[in-house]
Amino acid sequence: YPGTLNLKLKGFHDIEVKKVLKLVTGIPIVGFDDGVRSYGGAKCFKAKIDGIDCAVVLVERTHYGDDVVEVLAPVKIRDALKLVDGSEVEVEVYVGNQ
Repeated sequence: YPGTLNLKLKGFHDIEVKKVLKLVTGIPIVGFDDGVRSYGGAKCFKAKIDGIDCAVVLVERTHYGDDVVEVLAPVKIRDALKLVDGSEVEVEVYVGNQ
């Protein structure tokens, strides 16, 4: 999906924040089976990266480590912000009724 951006978390603090998000109630995404394979569930949180509305997605099953977070947006964030591998971004994640 063009609006997907995988971010490598910078350090211990960021990984701990991700662990806390796993404990917080987010917007649920129910897993499903299409007859060929199954897709695990997830939860997401509204977020912003440099003013771009997006969602941080925490999937139940992933091949990424704890140091990677998946972001979805209606635009290709990589192009919109002219990101290259190794670029740093700040993600604002909203929890609760925001």
